[in-house]
Amino acid sequence: MEAEKKKLALLSVALIIVASVGYYFLFDYEGWDDEETPSDLSDLDPDDIVGEVTVYWFWGEGCSNCEKQKPEMDEWEKIEGITVERFEVYHNATNRLLLEDMAEAYNIENLGVPVTFGGDEYWLGFTEEKNEGMEEHLVDCLTTEDECPHPEDKLDG
Repeated sequence: MEAEKKKLALLSVALIIVASVGYYFLFDYEGWDDEETPSDLSDLDPDDIVGEVTVYWFWGEGCSNCEKQKPEMDEWEKIEGITVERFEVYHNATNRLLLEDMAEAYNIENLGVPVTFGGDEYWLGFTEEKNEGMEEHLVDCLTTEDECPHPEDKLDG
């Protein structure tokens, strides 16, 4: 009787494993896509760029997270179709006022730097995870013919 329970348990585990592997290949396997869209800018083929996007990057001199994000902004500027506008806000009142207007238009309550606006999205702070999200959004803007909104479009609306 005990041996029967062990066989049944092993059979159940094996069935679960087979079902999980089958599910992966039927539903989650990304290799089925004939045209896979890259998820970050480094994988983007220049021939796939059909759109443009403007990025507004607000930063502060002496801000450690801003310093971490700066190399990403430098790289983005080198990519066809991306325009990066930089606004230092600690020592420039005009830029600070623009940031406040942008924050109001995007309903940002706890404002700080760095803050990045691209298309109709924004990212407050900087981490590698946020950078991946920003790059995915920029890839979408660059690889679709639909126009990505300019960051200031929300100021007018």
